[in-house]
Amino acid sequence: MVRMTPSLVGVLFLAVALRSLATASADPKPPSSEVTAPQIDEVQVRESIKARGTSLLLAGDLQGFETLADGYRMTQARTPAGAWKLWVLYKSINTLGPGGPTDPQWARLEPQLQDWLDHNSSSATATIVTAKTYYEHAWAYRGNGYARQVGSENWGAYKTLIERARAVLDTHSGVASVDPEWDTLRIAIAREQGADSSTILDMANRALARQAYYYPIHFATVNALLPQWGGSEELIQEYVQTAVRRSFQPNGLSTLVSATARGATARQCARPSDHRRVVGFRAGDSARSLGGSRRNANRCRATFGHSCARSGLRVAQPGEPRGLVG
Repeated sequence: MVRMTPSLVGVLFLAVALRSLATASADPKPPSSEVTAPQIDEVQVRESIKARGTSLLLAGDLQGFETLADGYRMTQARTPAGAWKLWVLYKSINTLGPGGPTDPQWARLEPQLQDWLDHNSSSATATIVTAKTYYEHAWAYRGNGYARQVGSENWGAYKTLIERARAVLDTHSGVASVDPEWDTLRIAIAREQGADSSTILDMANRALARQAYYYPIHFATVNALLPQWGGSEELIQEYVQTAVRRSFQPNGLSTLVSATARGATARQCARPSDHRRVVGFRAGDSARSLGGSRRNANRCRATFGHSCARSGLRVAQPGEPRGLVG
């Protein structure tokens, strides 16, 4: 199982969602001319949040991390491009252990987190941070390459840590109603532990019922439903259509898809000065019309296919290095 990046999975989600919206909206509204570029650089905002999170964790200031997470969760704060700041903060855990799976950071931090959780069993932040740390440590052993490249010792450590992360989440399942990252992480773990597609869809539907606008849930679900892992394009269609219906707005467009595009994919197809939202996409829009330059058009075409809204995108087959092939 090659690990997929959220932006790459977001491309597939967007491609299918746009197709759903094209058929669902009989009288689409014209593109908004009022959308302006964010005044603050998106990358700067994300890196600042992640750096602060990493600093708090490494300093052992778990209460400080929790205060920050609680604020983002309560306000559902977003970055200029629409990404949840809560999700970005949790991604600071991805930066731990720069020296690999045996980096001393893991051995120092994991007991602290487990003790924090043991003494704060109702804390959503303690649950997610502890589980996600085990999960990221597991992937440090697993690596992002092909399964055949992973040694038996690393496989054993990966499976142990993945199971530890699952146990934390399931023991504190009440957190699911409070923090949507619970569902995101639990769906990813379920597929990695062999859950079938029907189980994944059931989990995703429960997640949508709790919070339909937390976009990482869609990344995790679409990734889990890729054909490589036992899913299919039809199952992805089914999920995306359900997600779009859950977030469909009176103007005939999905806020969920709009923000997903802004947060994960729009930057790949538009100049920073354009920062086009999905409300500006129409069936038949060419990559060139969205890209604004030949270089960006080629990048968009490589990502979405020749038409961003009616993509000829296909999922890579086993043995192909990319998750999506235009």
